[in-house]
Amino acid sequence: MTKINKTLAIVLKKQQLKDRDILVFVFSRDFGKLALIAKNIAKITSKRLSHIDTGNILRIYFYESNNGFYLSDTDLISGLFELKQDKYRIQELYTVLDFIDKHTVANQPEIKVFNMLLDYFKQILQQTAKFESFKADVLKELGFS
Repeated sequence: MTKINKTLAIVLKKQQLKDRDILVFVFSRDFGKLALIAKNIAKITSKRLSHIDTGNILRIYFYESNNGFYLSDTDLISGLFELKQDKYRIQELYTVLDFIDKHTVANQPEIKVFNMLLDYFKQILQQTAKFESFKADVLKELGFS
């Protein structure tokens, strides 16, 4: 029997695969950065398609198979809709997600960095975010300094 894993995750980016499949890159609380294959998610009737927008905070359910990780279900925790309505704040969101994507390693849990990222989202919403400070703190936590 396949073990289903459950964790909180933030969608970093996605990439269209063949047919109706999408490769979803997430940064998760308990597993670190993951690349998940979402089978048939691009079907018009899929409720999960809107859940995997970049920056969304999700509860994900996934399993491991011989050739990778597969997304089986999602619960939308936050779509960060208020943040995504402002072109300056959404640019800041994409910048920080790209930074996390480039500086974290796949399948390595970084719980503190995950929590720092959630806090940074709140700072973006409150317009108190300082990216350089966040970046320095994350790099230090990841052992780059």
